[in-house]
Amino acid sequence: MTLSAYWALPNTSRFAGPIRLALNTVLTILLTNGKVHGDLQCPNVMVNVSSTGDLMYVKDESGITRPNIMVVDFDWAGDAGKVFYPLLRNAGITWPGQPGGPIQKGHDKKMVDSWWHNLIFG
Repeated sequence: MTLSAYWALPNTSRFAGPIRLALNTVLTILLTNGKVHGDLQCPNVMVNVSSTGDLMYVKDESGITRPNIMVVDFDWAGDAGKVFYPLLRNAGITWPGQPGGPIQKGHDKKMVDSWWHNLIFG
């Protein structure tokens, strides 16, 4: 289920910290490898939940237990500075970078930061 759909369920706000840590792990992996996603909006973050709506967890490579999140929609993804935003983008979204411009390191974090506060605090 998308993170935005999950957040609409009751009592999910208690998972804000662990979900943000999992998102930060994704951002770190991208940054460390010189990669960018380019469209890291809330609907492109999926959370794995049980049939009862409980957040599912996994152990990462370092043995740390984190929420099982997945990022989808890699249409614009690639090497930082070598892939480009489309010329036409949704004007209702706070985008880093310029239309048609290169997707740079740090843009994905700016994107997540732009919607995270609204997701958590409405």
